[in-house]
Amino acid sequence: MELIKELLFALQMPPRTKQSANRTKKINNTPPQRAQQPISASYPWPREQVDEPINLDYPMLLDFNCEGWDKETASRYNALLKVEILPTRFCHAETLVELGIDEDVFETLQAMKIAPLCYATHKLYPDLVRQVLATATISCEDCSTPSYANCPFSFMVDGEYCSLSLDKLNEIYEIANEPRGVAVAKKFAPSNTFWELIATGNFTPGKAYQSQIRNPTLRVIAKIISNFMFAKDQTSKVTNGELQTLYPGIEDEIRASGSGIPITKVKTNPGFHFITMLCERRLYLMHSTNKKDISGSLLTPLFKHFGIDLSKYNVNTEIQYLDIRYLMACHIMRDEDTYSFSDKEGTQLFVKLPHPEITRLSEFDNIRFLPPPELLCTDPRAAAPDVDMEDVEDITPDADPSYDLRDLADVTDDQAYRRWMVNSQQKNNSLMRRILHLVTGGCIGGSNQRQSPADQTPRSHRLGKAPMGACPSTEEVHHSRNRRSFDPAESGESD
Repeated sequence: MELIKELLFALQMPPRTKQSANRTKKINNTPPQRAQQPISASYPWPREQVDEPINLDYPMLLDFNCEGWDKETASRYNALLKVEILPTRFCHAETLVELGIDEDVFETLQAMKIAPLCYATHKLYPDLVRQVLATATISCEDCSTPSYANCPFSFMVDGEYCSLSLDKLNEIYEIANEPRGVAVAKKFAPSNTFWELIATGNFTPGKAYQSQIRNPTLRVIAKIISNFMFAKDQTSKVTNGELQTLYPGIEDEIRASGSGIPITKVKTNPGFHFITMLCERRLYLMHSTNKKDISGSLLTPLFKHFGIDLSKYNVNTEIQYLDIRYLMACHIMRDEDTYSFSDKEGTQLFVKLPHPEITRLSEFDNIRFLPPPELLCTDPRAAAPDVDMEDVEDITPDADPSYDLRDLADVTDDQAYRRWMVNSQQKNNSLMRRILHLVTGGCIGGSNQRQSPADQTPRSHRLGKAPMGACPSTEEVHHSRNRRSFDPAESGESD
């Protein structure tokens, strides 16, 4: 009986059609094949087109990826595509030799423990540099107490996550691992006295300038520090970190001089300055109008250390140097052999180089660099006199005693002075009368007749004052003028 019911139920169901079968297939919950692919941590590298913006809407690009590219780092990379990546300028030994400061520069950089970093040249890989700048990070296990040991530097390059300790980074660049501090001291005891020794004016971080440093050796070293440790090309402002980096270079000379400058050990490791510069560099480039970077060549040793395939990327083989042309562009050198500096009063002076007797840092007075006047020279760019211009003819006549005036007689006779006063009044010509007539509005000079005493306006008892509306007579004006001073123009002798 139940078998009959099942057969009847089957006969009542509508037949399956092709349309219903297709509808069943459309609601299949099987995910598409693309979504089942594993997300690569190296995305978006490798790329077919380098130097092209990354598509921020691509599904494989995560919102956050601690060990890979995400939307934030990709956005930074896109912004850095607008930045011109230029070769780093390295120390040029030949230029330093020509200026006579090569030994002092090298020994000072060696004392600062960054000499190999400044002299070893490297090629430039612009796109790899953008990748590093977009992803560079300093990760501290405990941000409240960062230390040399727990301060790794990490970045993404060619789709690989690269991380190394500060100790390993110093080994790659041959930077000393001492001191081991990872912070710049906000208050550095020798700052003001040290700056007063080497430069003009007071030291205010960010407001002091390299051009205030007088000794040419120290000024070139200050430019090297700003280029390599702080990625500053043309800007010459001196920061607290730059001054603290320069100080150890001549600390021994300061200690031996007994000059009274505080002796303080700098605690910041130079390698920490370097990685801090790389991490902060992108913020400056993304928000500054100066879209140029000169730190990129220094990253090539890191690419080689991590085994990055450099053949896939464009390379700039040009090597730039801190040569004479660059020093002239920075206003350090006035021309090929003339150094420009300012004395303590701010006066621009010039001296010819090489001149080791006044530039070598082994002499403490040379650190101050106040050369004697006989060693100074003129501005080589000053306008030269026109040698073709004819001399102006001297037309001064020869001395002729006939033109000499007699000595002025000293009139001390009171009677003679009175006679002169009376005579001056009598010789007033018509021109003087007309002038008086115009000046006084007709009160004086219009008539030669004097008023009677009864018609005269009462005079004030205050000297030089008269009642309002009163006009003194002609003789009174003459008498008052004669009492004040003697003027030849009023004596009747004028034309």
